[in-house]
Amino acid sequence: SAGGFDAKYGDKMSSVLDIQYKRPIGLESRLNMSLLGASGYVGWGNNKTSQMHGIRYKTSKYLLGTLQTQGNYNPNFIDYQTQMTWKLGKKDNWDIMLLGNISQNSYEFTPESEETPFGTLQQTLEIRKEHIGKEKDIFRTAFTALSVNHQLTPTIQLGLNLSGFYTHEQETFDIDTEYVLSEKPAEENDQAQTDAEQNVNISNTSVLGTGHYHEHARNTLQAGMITLAHIGQWKIDQNLLEWGISGQLEMINDHISEWEWRDSMGYSMPNLEQQLALYYTLKGTTSMKSARLQAYAQDSYRWSTPKGEVLLTAGLRLNWWNYTNELLPSPRISIAWMPGWKRDFSFRASTGIYYQAPFYKELRQVVQDRGGVNRIELNNKLKAQRSWQFVLGTDYYFRAWGRPFKFTAEAYGKYMDRIESYTAENVRVRYSGDIDSRGYTIGLDMKLMGELVPGADSWISFSTMRSRMQFIDDEHGLGWIPMPREQRYNLSIYFQDYIPRFPQYKIHLKFLYSEGMPFGYPHSEELRYIGHMNDYRRIDIGASRVFSASTDKWMKKVQHIDSWSIQLDVFNLIGWQNENSYYWVTSADGLQWASPNYLTGRMFNLKIDVMIK
Repeated sequence: SAGGFDAKYGDKMSSVLDIQYKRPIGLESRLNMSLLGASGYVGWGNNKTSQMHGIRYKTSKYLLGTLQTQGNYNPNFIDYQTQMTWKLGKKDNWDIMLLGNISQNSYEFTPESEETPFGTLQQTLEIRKEHIGKEKDIFRTAFTALSVNHQLTPTIQLGLNLSGFYTHEQETFDIDTEYVLSEKPAEENDQAQTDAEQNVNISNTSVLGTGHYHEHARNTLQAGMITLAHIGQWKIDQNLLEWGISGQLEMINDHISEWEWRDSMGYSMPNLEQQLALYYTLKGTTSMKSARLQAYAQDSYRWSTPKGEVLLTAGLRLNWWNYTNELLPSPRISIAWMPGWKRDFSFRASTGIYYQAPFYKELRQVVQDRGGVNRIELNNKLKAQRSWQFVLGTDYYFRAWGRPFKFTAEAYGKYMDRIESYTAENVRVRYSGDIDSRGYTIGLDMKLMGELVPGADSWISFSTMRSRMQFIDDEHGLGWIPMPREQRYNLSIYFQDYIPRFPQYKIHLKFLYSEGMPFGYPHSEELRYIGHMNDYRRIDIGASRVFSASTDKWMKKVQHIDSWSIQLDVFNLIGWQNENSYYWVTSADGLQWASPNYLTGRMFNLKIDVMIK
């Protein structure tokens, strides 16, 4: 959702996630294996109890082998999740659920060499790098929750939840790199090719610069949270009254030590006459203990009119954090109308004031000491980000060619008078630690989904968004600039088909096209935005064969397998080079060139999926 959600869904300025777990009846299991990992699931249940267990292992070693940086990649991810439920009491009016999850995501990378051509039509550039060193990152998380719900009366339900969360993040790397930046004017390329065909030993390539840089980090973060919450709901005639209150304790320990040294043409950057300085440093050791209180109440009233059904929901949410001592009232209201037309339409509108209370990483503020070292301090006066949201949406269910379809559209507008700016580098996000800007976001999301062929879902979606921000103290005269994640257009298409007489043979096609992300010079406030990356383009195609007793007679002799399938996928079929970020090469006189870092190229994946009886 673009936003505008009810008070019970928390304090966020964008989407929330609402997961409803199923309860299996009987025994069910599934096994999935591919070149990118494996997963297994088993579930069992009856009318009194149920349990589900799942384990996943993923590795991106094969996938990352298509990157332009040559080296030894060894990333892997493993997690285990379980959910168990029990119904107690003579009337099954007690419901208990236990949910648990534990995961580890590790990433090891030893780079060796890299060659990246880039530039413009008038100028062709190439950067060659040789690496020494290693990066090793580990992220461990654990989560558990116990909930008890009691149906006090046919109209009143009460619940109590106790949950805990723990994370340990470790980011370490030491990578030493030497590079050579070369230039060849584009108009000379054709002549150079002709000379090469005539066995003429000639080279028009000129070296713009050579350099050396060293990147170092020893960062660790440990965080734990314990939450106790009460929720309830009461049905009164046409009203549904819902409420909740929770308390949360947070304990965090953080250590950051990272720096970067650069040398260009024999000069250490920055080139200072009086002292030798590092290009970039960031250090800090902090810890904090804090408590939050949250509460909400909302009422949903449904009534019927000659022109259809109307659902009106109004609510208020309160949030208080002792670290900043700020009380956040968030009123919200929404209305939905299901007209009694022959065609199945529904319309909805919502508005409200939405706060996003800061978490620990948003409190971190960078302060430079007298020695030029950037140090981390916590800003206990940081206010929560705030936005006014307006959302209009519609859903249309219809049938075409005898098959079901759904069209959904959502238009939204958000004005944010309090924003904490941030910078995005690859997948790392760093916040400024202060409410320093304001902004707005307007957009439209549309999606059409259905069965173009019977029994196979397909869809097409298009989104457009304009998201801008302006610094409150605009010292550099930047004006309104794009937010770091702005994408002004995004088109995606997914299509499935099969052979009419042989539905066990299927094919699927996916196409993605979107605007590239904004980018700017690193560690620069006045040039933090200079343009957008090139558009993102990608085509994936796959084919599968399903084996089951209904289509293959020999499967009737297999006792413990209900069905199984084999699937071959080709990701990034055309092999387009999509930019993810840039490495900036700096000369001794301050000139900078942006060398692109590309996402994965074309790759193949083979997957086997088994449904076990």
